Amino acid sequence: PAFVLQPLVENSFKHGFRENNDIACVDITAKRQGNHCCLEVVDNGAKFESHTIPTERHGIGLTRRRLQMQYDDNASISFEPNQPSGLRVRVLVPLPESNGSLT
Repeated sequence: PAFVLQPLVENSFKHGFRENNDIACVDITAKRQGNHCCLEVVDNGAKFESHTIPTERHGIGLTRRRLQMQYDDNASISFEPNQPSGLRVRVLVPLPESNGSLT
């Protein structure tokens, strides 16, 4: 979906690097994972604890709702700590059934 990654990248800078004086790094990748496209936003910002659930107010909440509206339960968004610090956000969306290519 259009602009699905924008709020995730914005959150990296807004929350992950707020008090970080080091070099900010955000990696964005897309790869095929079975019948899904796996999109990842990984930053080296503030330490993220795996038991912490990100607050789903604007960006994350809207992203989750958009995925749900467009793909029902066939898409997902997940969060896990990046090592040694930061956050890894993974979005899985189904590939089109026509030819299975990433377009």
